[in-house]
Amino acid sequence: MSNNPMKLLKIKPLINEIARDSLAIGSIPIFIIVAIRSTIGEHYIFLYQIFLAGLILFILSLFLKSQNHLTRGIVLYIFTILFYNDIKYTIFATALIILILISLIYLKYSKKQILFGILTGLISSGISYWILKPFF
Repeated sequence: MSNNPMKLLKIKPLINEIARDSLAIGSIPIFIIVAIRSTIGEHYIFLYQIFLAGLILFILSLFLKSQNHLTRGIVLYIFTILFYNDIKYTIFATALIILILISLIYLKYSKKQILFGILTGLISSGISYWILKPFF
């Protein structure tokens, strides 16, 4: 392996870009795309779960400062895993969530924001699932 500093300088911007891009998985446009996609197959309970969890996230974000990309990513992670119920998808989605966590640490987000992001994502998903479970 080469210790050439010029090669390292070329890799660092790529790593920064990958880290920033991985956060897009939890972006508002992706959140909306996933929700709208569920209407194509008329999977409305999935849509309601996503929207209710999003509403709960919004309310929680008024009181807690968390990493919102991570929070939305966790909601999408949980509900898409439940929806697809497939081990290959679960492995893929888990790798993406791990990439988001690594990226947040790499980009030097505070541990408190990351922890609150995990907690608000889990709480909002849990509440949404619990409220809507009787309907499916």
